[in-house]
Amino acid sequence: MEVNRVEKLEAAFKDAVKARSSALTVSLSAMINSNQRKIRQLAAENRLPAIYPRAEFVESGGLMSYGADRNEGFRRAAVNDRQNSERNKTCGDSRRAAKEV
Repeated sequence: MEVNRVEKLEAAFKDAVKARSSALTVSLSAMINSNQRKIRQLAAENRLPAIYPRAEFVESGGLMSYGADRNEGFRRAAVNDRQNSERNKTCGDSRRAAKEV
């Protein structure tokens, strides 16, 4: 089912149940993102297991997500920045020692 307007969500879920759909994959769009609660509620009411594009859907009650962890990117950047700072500090000490000789 493809839904591009929030007014069509309930009918789409009814159609999915009528077609005996066994699960639901939710893709990310502005409409989906701004209607997370309604989509999760309709999936639960219609007993359709759903996989969502971001962890926020799961954190607020969805079954599972397949998207990247956005916080992980920030953690990796912080680790890389710290490693680069330490490396530059060490290189700076080596350069100073070489000048002194």
